[in-house]
Amino acid sequence: MARPTLGNSPTERLQVKITADEINAIDDWRYENRVPSRSEAVRRLIEIALKSEGT
Repeated sequence: MARPTLGNSPTERLQVKITADEINAIDDWRYENRVPSRSEAVRRLIEIALKSEGT
């Protein structure tokens, strides 16, 4: 099964190390917002943060 397209530009893999508390916060947000995967939740949270910064 092919992975879904994430936008109009090529994608890249990004690896980060975060704390268990950060994972729990992401998962809590994910479940509250009915986001299907942790990866998608992280992408959406990054998008929200970038927009709030005016980027």
